[in-house]
Amino acid sequence: MEYLVVSDKVGVAAIGEGVLVMYDYNQSKKTGVPLTLKNAMLKIEKLQINE
Repeated sequence: MEYLVVSDKVGVAAIGEGVLVMYDYNQSKKTGVPLTLKNAMLKIEKLQINE
């Protein structure tokens, strides 16, 4: 996932890339990202690309 942080004072403050990891604390291991969350993130990304 890419991100862009913009400040009113300085303009572009940061550009970066991140990886989303979900963690199940009850089982002490990483777990899959729920499909509803994946779809919501993809929808947001698509809306931002088309603007």
